[in-house]
Amino acid sequence: MAKVGYARVSSVGQSLDVQREKLSDCDKLFEEKRSGTTNTRPQLK
Repeated sequence: MAKVGYARVSSVGQSLDVQREKLSDCDKLFEEKRSGTTNTRPQLK
């Protein structure tokens, strides 16, 4: 079974690097830079 990860930061100034490292064993990784106040998260869907 494939392992899927989702990484998100809430502001443009933040980096996904730490989350990418923690999720490096995933077969598929979805990433977004979206505010926590918005419900629009296309990669999560």
